[in-house]
Amino acid sequence: MSALALAAQCCDHLQLPVLATRFRQLSAIFGSYDYQMKGEDYIDQSPWPINWKQNMEGILRSMAFLKQQELQLEPWRGLAARSAAQQFPTRDDAQRIAIVTVCDYDPTQTPLARLSKLNRDAYAKLHGYDIVMYDKAPLFTDGLTYLTEKTRPPAWSKVDALLETLAKGQHDWVMWLDCDSFFMDTEVRLEDILGIAQSRCPKDPGDGERLKELVRKWKAGPQQAPDDLLEWYDNLLDSYVSWDDSCESLEPPADAPSNRTLGWSDWLFKERRVQLVASE
Repeated sequence: MSALALAAQCCDHLQLPVLATRFRQLSAIFGSYDYQMKGEDYIDQSPWPINWKQNMEGILRSMAFLKQQELQLEPWRGLAARSAAQQFPTRDDAQRIAIVTVCDYDPTQTPLARLSKLNRDAYAKLHGYDIVMYDKAPLFTDGLTYLTEKTRPPAWSKVDALLETLAKGQHDWVMWLDCDSFFMDTEVRLEDILGIAQSRCPKDPGDGERLKELVRKWKAGPQQAPDDLLEWYDNLLDSYVSWDDSCESLEPPADAPSNRTLGWSDWLFKERRVQLVASE
């Protein structure tokens, strides 16, 4: 954690604000466990040159800087969703969209699951979407299941729920929505939001079939036991990186960061298909 925080300070001096932000975020990920389990004093009084509050303040400053940079490059980011979507064309072709949620709550303790379903059902009916809602955390089964089936925290079930839906290959887009998130402006369609992402790339009719083939191979796993199972899956992803250069996107770095021992390959840096990720 302290090494990452120091690296962020070095990036500040080298005028590399984006890299500094990522280093601070990564240091916070590693430090959050100690902060929650042992407290702020444990971090501040350690022999390492780091202060928890100062590091968090540094993250806030870096994020504020990045927000300003984004607004200068893409002013629509400062607009409400309805206004932003109006600046981009929406495709006329019908798109199959699924909204996926896990509501693993005791109904005798909270009505959250029932209220969540009512909200999603009304919104989906209005626009023709599919609702995939789990009342118990699902477990996606593939060649790597044995690594996590006994130790995977319930919060990670969102990954399994999304993979279950993606593996069926019945939708063009799959959206995750937390159980306690609700659609408030029902007039804004998901197609309007997708139009922002899709405006940079033409439609590739064969891409869906290639992705379905990837899912089939992923679920089937290797035909023979490999020396390194994780590396086999990494190589599978590498083999399906999009070769389409028609997307208007940033050029991937020549030397993308990679650490396969952590399950962190560089394939996503080379991927040019449109992918929309909205984070809290």
